[in-house]
Amino acid sequence: MSEWKPGKGFTWTSSGPGVTTTATHELGPAPSGDTEIVLGITWSGPLGWLFGLLFGRLTRRYLETEVAALVDRARR
Repeated sequence: MSEWKPGKGFTWTSSGPGVTTTATHELGPAPSGDTEIVLGITWSGPLGWLFGLLFGRLTRRYLETEVAALVDRARR
């Protein structure tokens, strides 16, 4: 884990040849008074654009699944 912010979220980073992947998991207040969950992922480095092109759509589906599971768990 690259950064841990208790009660607010965390960030992790993974590097490989030509690409660094950074994922964020953030919690914050929503306008409704609930807690908002924001997930994000970026690829950087010389091959970052290629990873985004190849894996962007699949990764968005994974993030949607992950946030739905987090919301479900939080509501229990």
